Amino acid sequence: MANFKHAQIKIILAIILLSNTSAFFMSDSTQKISVPPHFSEISPEIADVTIGNNNGTGQAWRVSDDKTALTHSVPGTKADSYQWQTTPARDDQGNTISPLKNIQMSLDGKIMLLQDNAGDFYRYDWDKSYFVKLAPSYAYTHKPEDNTYVITKQPLHVQDLSIGNAHNIWAVDKKNQIIYQLNETSGLWYPRTNGISVSAGGDGSVLIVDTKGTAQMHTGNNAWAALPGVRFKKVAISNKNYMIGLSSDGNVWQFDGTKKSWQQLMDADNNPVGSIKNIRVNPLSALVLIGNDGTIYSNGKHMVSIHQRILKSANAQQQKTKTAKKASQMSRARTVPTKNDALKVRKTRKTSVKAPSDDNPAE
Repeated sequence: MANFKHAQIKIILAIILLSNTSAFFMSDSTQKISVPPHFSEISPEIADVTIGNNNGTGQAWRVSDDKTALTHSVPGTKADSYQWQTTPARDDQGNTISPLKNIQMSLDGKIMLLQDNAGDFYRYDWDKSYFVKLAPSYAYTHKPEDNTYVITKQPLHVQDLSIGNAHNIWAVDKKNQIIYQLNETSGLWYPRTNGISVSAGGDGSVLIVDTKGTAQMHTGNNAWAALPGVRFKKVAISNKNYMIGLSSDGNVWQFDGTKKSWQQLMDADNNPVGSIKNIRVNPLSALVLIGNDGTIYSNGKHMVSIHQRILKSANAQQQKTKTAKKASQMSRARTVPTKNDALKVRKTRKTSVKAPSDDNPAE
C-alpha cells in the first residue's frame, strides 16, 4: 500500500471488466472454478466500468443502469474517496444520446468512444465536453476466392470494442466473423481479417482468434503470424510479451515467448485453471478471470488501484441510500394511523395525567 499513491495513475489502467456482458463466453457452470495461486476474489457490483487516465488524473466511466446517461468518478469529500456523478451524453449539437450501449476509454486516456443502441460510435472531445459522431461505416462481405472484402450498403454493427491506445482500436463483427480496425483520421472502420475475438495492447500489438480458433499475432501491413497449439475462443493481450488465451473448454493459457508455445495456468493443487468464461489483462500484466458464476478473480498484481476505491465508495454510497430509503419506508409505515391506533389514542387521553415539572410541581 505504501507505493499506491506513487503508482496511482499507472495502475488505474482498465482492470474492469466487461462493459458488455454479451462478450462473455459460457461453458458448464456446474464445474468447480479453479484459479492460480495468489489470486483473490473481488466482487464489484458495478461491472461495466472503463478506466483510463485523463490529463494525469485517473477517471472511471460507465453507462448508467437505465442506459440513458453516463456516470463518471469525481473526488469525494474525504481524502482518497470517490463518488459517481451522472452526466447526460450530449453531441456537438446539444442533443442527448440515448439509449446507450457501451463506453470504452483508451488506457492512455486520449480517446473515449461511446456506442449507442443503434450501433453508432461517438468520440469524446475532452476540451469541449461533448461527443462527436463518427462517420457512418458500412459492413463488408468476405470473398474467400481472392481473400478480398467488398463493401455493402448495410450498416456496420461491431462488438467487443478493444482500445489499446488512440492509434490501436479494433472490434469484431461477430455475425459475419470479420475483425475491423478504426481509422483514427477518417473515423471509418475497415476490415482486416476474419476472426471471432480481438484484443489490442497498449504497445500497439494486436492478438486475434481466427475462425478456426487459432491465435494470430499482428505483424504489420495486415499480416498475421499463427501461434498454434490450442483452440481458443477469446484472447487478451497486455503487450507483445504478455498474452493470455481462453480455450474452448474454459481453461486459461499464457504464451511463453521463450518456449514459443502456450503454457496452461495451474491452480494451487496443480490442476488446470478452469470454468472461466472471460479474461482481461492490463498493460502492467495484471490478469483478471471471470468465473462461470460471475465471480471475478484477480492475481493482485498492480490491482490495488484507484478503481477499487471508486467501487468501494460507490457501493458504500449505494448502500447508504438503500438504508436511508428503507428507514424512511419503515418510518412512514409506523406513522400511518390505523383503527386500533385511534382507539389507543382515545383511551390514553382519558387516563393520562399531566407529568410534574419544576415549573409546575405536583400538588
